[in-house]
Amino acid sequence: MKFYPEHVDGYVQDATEQFRSEAGDYHHYYQLQCHCGSKCFQLSQSNRSSVNAFCDRCGHTLVVYDLAHYPAASKIAGEEEFKPLTLPNRSGVEAFVFIMYEYGELDDDQEFDRNDITWCQVFLADGSGGFVRIFDDETA
Repeated sequence: MKFYPEHVDGYVQDATEQFRSEAGDYHHYYQLQCHCGSKCFQLSQSNRSSVNAFCDRCGHTLVVYDLAHYPAASKIAGEEEFKPLTLPNRSGVEAFVFIMYEYGELDDDQEFDRNDITWCQVFLADGSGGFVRIFDDETA
Protein backbone atom coordinates (compact mmCIF):
# COMPACT_ATOMS: atom_id res chain seq x y z
CA MET A 1 0.00 0.00 0.00
CA LYS A 2 1.26 3.48 -0.84
CA PHE A 3 1.28 5.84 2.14
CA TYR A 4 1.78 9.09 0.27
CA PRO A 5 -0.54 11.27 -1.84
CA GLU A 6 -0.97 10.61 -5.56
CA HIS A 7 0.64 13.91 -6.56
CA VAL A 8 4.08 12.66 -5.40
CA ASP A 9 3.73 9.21 -6.98
CA GLY A 10 7.00 8.33 -8.69
CA TYR A 11 8.90 11.11 -6.88
CA VAL A 12 9.45 9.63 -3.42
CA GLN A 13 11.69 6.95 -1.96
CA ASP A 14 11.21 5.35 1.43
CA ALA A 15 13.22 7.14 4.14
CA THR A 16 12.07 5.12 7.15
CA GLU A 17 15.68 4.25 8.06
CA GLN A 18 16.65 7.90 8.45
CA PHE A 19 13.61 8.57 10.69
CA ARG A 20 13.46 5.19 12.45
CA SER A 21 12.45 6.58 15.86
CA GLU A 22 9.62 8.73 14.45
CA ALA A 23 8.22 6.45 11.71
CA GLY A 24 5.29 4.18 12.47
CA ASP A 25 1.82 3.08 11.43
CA TYR A 26 0.62 6.67 10.96
CA HIS A 27 3.82 8.57 10.13
CA HIS A 28 5.51 7.74 6.83
CA TYR A 29 8.82 9.30 5.74
CA TYR A 30 10.15 9.75 2.21
CA GLN A 31 12.99 11.39 0.36
CA LEU A 32 12.10 13.41 -2.70
CA GLN A 33 13.71 12.33 -5.98
CA CYS A 34 13.02 13.85 -9.40
CA HIS A 35 12.24 11.72 -12.44
CA CYS A 36 15.66 12.83 -13.82
CA GLY A 37 17.39 11.14 -10.84
CA SER A 38 18.32 14.30 -8.93
CA LYS A 39 17.67 14.45 -5.20
CA CYS A 40 18.55 18.15 -4.86
CA PHE A 41 15.71 20.64 -4.83
CA GLN A 42 14.89 24.20 -4.01
CA LEU A 43 11.64 24.64 -2.10
CA SER A 44 9.06 27.38 -2.03
CA GLN A 45 6.06 27.92 0.24
CA SER A 46 2.94 29.87 -0.61
CA ASN A 47 0.78 32.16 1.46
CA ARG A 48 -1.87 29.37 1.18
CA SER A 49 0.30 26.65 2.85
CA SER A 50 1.41 24.98 -0.38
CA VAL A 51 4.97 23.71 -0.82
CA ASN A 52 6.59 23.14 -4.22
CA ALA A 53 9.97 21.62 -5.05
CA PHE A 54 12.02 22.78 -8.03
CA CYS A 55 14.66 20.53 -9.57
CA ASP A 56 17.64 22.60 -10.69
CA ARG A 57 18.88 19.82 -12.98
CA CYS A 58 15.83 19.46 -15.24
CA GLY A 59 13.57 22.35 -14.19
CA HIS A 60 10.65 20.16 -13.12
CA THR A 61 8.36 21.61 -10.44
CA LEU A 62 6.67 19.15 -8.10
CA VAL A 63 3.86 19.77 -5.62
CA VAL A 64 5.01 18.51 -2.21
CA TYR A 65 2.00 19.73 -0.23
CA ASP A 66 -1.19 21.46 -1.35
CA LEU A 67 -4.45 21.50 0.60
CA ALA A 68 -6.40 21.42 -2.68
CA HIS A 69 -5.34 17.75 -3.11
CA TYR A 70 -6.63 16.44 0.23
CA PRO A 71 -10.33 15.64 0.76
CA ALA A 72 -10.34 16.48 4.50
CA ALA A 73 -8.75 19.90 3.97
CA SER A 74 -10.11 23.30 3.05
CA LYS A 75 -7.96 25.72 1.11
CA ILE A 76 -8.45 29.46 1.29
CA ALA A 77 -9.37 30.91 -2.09
CA GLY A 78 -7.20 33.47 -3.81
CA GLU A 79 -3.97 33.81 -5.71
CA GLU A 80 -0.95 32.03 -4.29
CA GLU A 81 2.37 33.79 -3.89
CA PHE A 82 5.44 31.62 -3.33
CA LYS A 83 8.60 32.48 -1.40
CA PRO A 84 11.77 30.37 -1.05
CA LEU A 85 12.10 27.98 1.90
CA THR A 86 15.70 27.46 2.97
CA LEU A 87 17.81 26.35 5.87
CA PRO A 88 18.70 29.21 8.19
CA ASN A 89 21.81 31.05 6.97
CA ARG A 90 21.73 29.19 3.61
CA SER A 91 19.72 31.37 1.24
CA GLY A 92 18.81 29.80 -2.10
CA VAL A 93 20.79 26.59 -1.62
CA GLU A 94 19.42 23.39 -3.09
CA ALA A 95 19.12 20.55 -0.60
CA PHE A 96 17.97 16.98 -0.03
CA VAL A 97 14.27 17.07 0.86
CA PHE A 98 12.47 14.66 3.20
CA ILE A 99 8.72 14.54 3.78
CA MET A 100 6.51 13.04 6.46
CA TYR A 101 2.89 12.32 5.58
CA GLU A 102 0.56 11.32 8.42
CA TYR A 103 -2.61 9.30 8.03
CA GLY A 104 -5.24 9.11 10.74
CA GLU A 105 -6.80 5.97 12.10
CA LEU A 106 -9.69 4.69 9.96
CA ASP A 107 -13.15 3.95 11.27
CA ASP A 108 -14.52 0.46 10.57
CA ASP A 109 -16.67 1.73 7.70
CA GLN A 110 -13.90 3.77 6.02
CA GLU A 111 -11.68 2.75 3.12
CA PHE A 112 -8.10 3.97 2.91
CA ASP A 113 -7.65 7.03 0.67
CA ARG A 114 -3.99 7.80 0.04
CA ASN A 115 -4.87 11.48 -0.55
CA ASP A 116 -6.54 11.79 2.87
CA ILE A 117 -3.46 12.88 4.80
CA THR A 118 -3.85 14.60 8.15
CA TRP A 119 -0.41 16.18 8.58
CA CYS A 120 2.71 17.00 6.59
CA GLN A 121 6.21 17.96 7.65
CA VAL A 122 9.08 18.85 5.33
CA PHE A 123 12.72 18.52 6.33
CA LEU A 124 16.00 19.51 4.71
CA ALA A 125 19.21 17.60 5.31
CA ASP A 126 21.48 19.93 7.28
CA GLY A 127 24.76 18.64 5.85
CA SER A 128 25.94 17.07 9.12
CA GLY A 129 23.72 13.96 9.05
CA GLY A 130 20.77 15.66 10.71
CA PHE A 131 17.57 17.27 9.52
CA VAL A 132 15.94 20.66 9.94
CA ARG A 133 12.14 20.83 9.86
CA ILE A 134 11.20 23.79 7.68
CA PHE A 135 7.46 23.15 7.18
CA ASP A 136 4.79 21.74 9.49
CA ASP A 137 1.05 21.78 8.72
CA GLU A 138 -1.98 19.78 9.83
CA THR A 139 -4.57 19.30 7.10
CA ALA A 140 -7.55 18.59 9.32
